[in-house]
Amino acid sequence: MASPITPGTGLGSGLDINSIVTALVNSDKSAKQNQITTQTTLNTSKISGVGSLKSALAAYQAAMAAQPLRLRVLRQLRRLRRP
Repeated sequence: MASPITPGTGLGSGLDINSIVTALVNSDKSAKQNQITTQTTLNTSKISGVGSLKSALAAYQAAMAAQPLRLRVLRQLRRLRRP
């Protein structure tokens, strides 16, 4: 397989081919890593939001379930206060 680097840009040219290739690879890798990090942060925020909503709904459900008991207790207290 022929090398894409021409002889004029090889060892005698003074160019640091390894550094150039490494910089190009790192640049591409960095862009992709930023996309992954951004999406991970977004997904984590969404999951956290769903967890907060679930917790709030559970608290609301518990409060609603306790409501009949509160009403019964209040009725009994009112009865006790009557002369």
